[in-house]
Amino acid sequence: MRAGDSATRTVTLSAHGLTAAQLPSLPATATPGLHFYPDQPRLEDTPGEDGITGTRTESAAVIPEHAGTFVRSEE
Repeated sequence: MRAGDSATRTVTLSAHGLTAAQLPSLPATATPGLHFYPDQPRLEDTPGEDGITGTRTESAAVIPEHAGTFVRSEE
């Protein structure tokens, strides 16, 4: 990626037995040299014969300040 280009990071969390509203939001991401612009999370509950499955999907635009390699810390 070049400085000013954008990419989208999407993370989906699902749990059987919980509603989407019960799933935690993802922690804020701080990576030097990258700016994250999150969208509103998408929450979905799927009922099944053996209970409910909640799904939370979070997306964010990611824009680098400069060209290079970026490593996200393991928090």
